[in-house]
Amino acid sequence: MIKPDRTRTPLWLVAWVALLLLACVGVLRSVGAYPRWDFLGLLALAGAGAVAWWVRVRGGGVGAGRPRRGWWPARRQAVAYLGPGLAGTAALVLTLSVTSASEQQQAILSEGFETSRVQILSVEDVERVDSKQLTRYYSKATVALPEGEQPASATGDLVTARPPAPGDTTWALHAPDDPSLGVILGSRSEVDALTGGPLPLNVLWTVLFPLLLFAGLGVHEFRQPSPRKRLTGWCASGGCASVPLRVGSVSAGRYWIRAPKTRSGYRRSDVRPALVLTSQGGNRVSFFVERCLPPDALASDLGAAPGRLYWPTGEADGPSELGVPAVLLLDDGRYLYGTVPASGLGGDREGVVRHEHVPEDIDRFRAVGPYTVHRPGLHRPGVAGAVLGFGCAVLLATGLGSGGADWLLTPLLVLLFAAPATGQWLTARNRTRALHALREETDGFDPADPERVAR
Repeated sequence: MIKPDRTRTPLWLVAWVALLLLACVGVLRSVGAYPRWDFLGLLALAGAGAVAWWVRVRGGGVGAGRPRRGWWPARRQAVAYLGPGLAGTAALVLTLSVTSASEQQQAILSEGFETSRVQILSVEDVERVDSKQLTRYYSKATVALPEGEQPASATGDLVTARPPAPGDTTWALHAPDDPSLGVILGSRSEVDALTGGPLPLNVLWTVLFPLLLFAGLGVHEFRQPSPRKRLTGWCASGGCASVPLRVGSVSAGRYWIRAPKTRSGYRRSDVRPALVLTSQGGNRVSFFVERCLPPDALASDLGAAPGRLYWPTGEADGPSELGVPAVLLLDDGRYLYGTVPASGLGGDREGVVRHEHVPEDIDRFRAVGPYTVHRPGLHRPGVAGAVLGFGCAVLLATGLGSGGADWLLTPLLVLLFAAPATGQWLTARNRTRALHALREETDGFDPADPERVAR
C-alpha cells in the first residue's frame, strides 16, 4: 500500500475558496477604485494555496490522501468541472469590473459623485441592434440635471430595451463639482453598480452561468453508486457474474461504446489506461480505468494483487469489442470501477460464477488509491497556462487595463481566458499521446474503427 499525503486537499481547497470569495466580492461590489486591493488580496491567497499544493505534488510519491469508500476518480472529475467553473466565474467578474471602470467613471468617483433620476430632453443617433434573445437601442440622450447645477443639461450614451423618447426618465451618474466630466446614463441597477454596488440582475445570471453549468456536471459525476448498489442493480436487472483474476501488468487501449447516431451504432472510445488481468489458465482481460488514473501508480501499488471481476451478464451480449462496465474486487479489500471488452467475458471461461445476490462483505471494500494524478511532464502546459492567466488577472486587478487603456486591456482579457484553456487542451493531448505510446509498447487492446467494419 502507498503512503498517503493528506496535506494536499486543504491546499487546493484554499485556492478554490479564494476564487469563490473573489467572485462573491465582485458580484457585491462590481466596480471600485483601482488598484482593487480586495481582488489582489484574494488572488494572493489563491496563488499561495496553488503554489503550496504544486510544491507538495512535485515532492514525490503517488499518495494523495486516506483510503476512501467512494470512487474518488469520479469525485476528482467533479472537482475538475468545479475548478473551471469557479475560475471562469472569477474571470468574468474581473472582466466586467475592469471594462466598466472607464476613465470617465473613475474621474467622476474621484471628484465626488451623485446618482440622480433625470428626464430625457432629446434623443439623437438611435440605433437598433437585434440579437437572438433581445433587442437593444443605442442612442445619445441629452438629460436635464438636478435643479441648481450648471450647466442645466448634459449628453451621454444610453442603452435601453425600447426606443427612448423625450420625457422618459433614466438614471445618471455625474459629478456636481466638475460638470466637465459629463454624465453616465443607465438603469438604476447599472448606475449603482458603477458606484460600488452589486451587479445588475440580468448581468448576474450571465456571470453565474459557467459556475452553474460546471457545478451541474460536477454533481452528475460525483454521484457514483457504491459497489453494493452497482452490483445489486446488476443482479436485479439481468444477472451478475464473476471470475477470479490476478493483476498482471499495466497497458492502455480502446474499446467500442454505443453510439446510436452513427451508421454502425458504435464508435471507439478515447484511449485509456488498462490493467491486464490474467486467470490461472493464462487468459487475459483488459480492464480499462479512468484516464486520470496514472499507470505508474497503478503498477507500483497493485503489483500482482488477486481478486474477482464482476460484470452484468445482460450487457455482455454484443460485439466482442463492446465495452462492458465491471467492478474489480481485490482480495485485500480494495476495488476499482472500469470497463472490459465483451470478448473477455465468455460464458465458458473457467471459474465463472453466476450471482443472484451481492457478496456479504461488500461494504468492507475501499477504492484503490487515491493517487496524485498530476505528472510534471504531462501537465506542464496546463501549469504554464494557469500561471499566465493568473498573471493577467493580477495585472487587471491593479488597474493596468482600466481607465481607457484599450490597447492593453484587450490582450490581457484574451490571455486571461485563452491561456488556461489552451494549457488544458495541450495537457489532454499530452496524456493521449503518452497513453498511445504505452498501448504500442504493451500491445494493448485496440479494435478496428466500427465505421470501417460496417462498410
